[in-house]
Amino acid sequence: MQVIDLRTGDAVHWLRFEGMVDELYDVITLPGVRRPMALGFKTDEIRRVISIEE
Repeated sequence: MQVIDLRTGDAVHWLRFEGMVDELYDVITLPGVRRPMALGFKTDEIRRVISIEE
C-alpha cells in the first residue's frame, strides 16, 4: 500500500503486509495526524513506542 501526495503525485510513504491478506476492510485519512503507525500485538514493539504530544 502506498501513501500518495495528491499535490505532487509522489509516493511519500508505503506499507508492506507480510503474509497473506484476505481482505482489506477500510482505509481512511487522519486529519491533523503527523505520524500515524500500525503496531502489532504479537511482538514487543508496542512497549518501545514513545509518543510526545505538542
